[in-house]
Amino acid sequence: MPRVRAERPRAAPPPSSRSSARDGPARVRPSELAGVDLLSGLPPPELEELAARARPRRHRAGAVLFAEGDHGDCLHVVRSGRLGVVRPSRDPALVLHVHGPGEVFGELAVLNATPRLATVTALEPAETIELGRADLDRVLGRNPATARAVLGAVTLNLTLAREEIASQNQLLEQRVRERTVELHEAQLEVLARLGQAAESRNGETGEHIARVSRLSHRLALACGLEAERAQMLLHAAPMHDIGKIGIPDYILLKPGRLSGSEWEIMKTHTTIGAGLLAGSRSPVIRLARLIALTHHERWNGSGYPGALSGSAIALPLSAPG
Repeated sequence: MPRVRAERPRAAPPPSSRSSARDGPARVRPSELAGVDLLSGLPPPELEELAARARPRRHRAGAVLFAEGDHGDCLHVVRSGRLGVVRPSRDPALVLHVHGPGEVFGELAVLNATPRLATVTALEPAETIELGRADLDRVLGRNPATARAVLGAVTLNLTLAREEIASQNQLLEQRVRERTVELHEAQLEVLARLGQAAESRNGETGEHIARVSRLSHRLALACGLEAERAQMLLHAAPMHDIGKIGIPDYILLKPGRLSGSEWEIMKTHTTIGAGLLAGSRSPVIRLARLIALTHHERWNGSGYPGALSGSAIALPLSAPG
């Protein structure tokens, strides 16, 4: 039965590319069917009858053997090649399982007379043995013990498939968690390095960045803010002067007092920084944008760029995440 595999080859082709029996390969041998678990319990005469009625098929790469929703009138045994199972109604590009030589597919629809639950396509040139529902019904009807064994094997495969799906889901969830942590750590490292790059332009060292971050973190905790939000501030604070990247050297590195016009240019590092960090969905970067924009505002309204005062100055940790 199908097992979940995260493989993404081409999407299922249109029905016009379905396989045909006109160029079928050599006839089916009873020994081929005897090697199939679902049919191995049949007596030799029954295997010979099925082999005589079986239809060998040859499929070019990209061909559709049957489509999701089709009437289930046959099953296939893979002789060679690889065939992919997809569900176009969910995700036509995601292959749920790849069938290889010796595997059987399509048995559920044959046994239950239900529509196909998935589409099967040839991922590469392949050959299969097609067994019709009427032929299977006739042979299994004369061999009730084998019929029970077939149903038991299908039930076992369904149980194993469910267990494997559950296991795969747990594995995928764990990988997602690990990947999320890795991405978060990489994001924080990039933020720290960008902050250091901005500070290095005007002679500051990494110690200044670390000092501002630690003080911001401690003040946040002292104000009674929860540890998680205070930690976010720790990582966002290094970006407070990122806008200095856009300030000309003759102003940023000027040893003496800035002129009035130079000071106005210097103050734009707040809006430049906010512009550089705008549009992100990351809570940390969105917080860093607010800090870059407002870190020179003052309680009495004498700060910049907005001349905000009092409670009009947003508490950084109240920024939308």
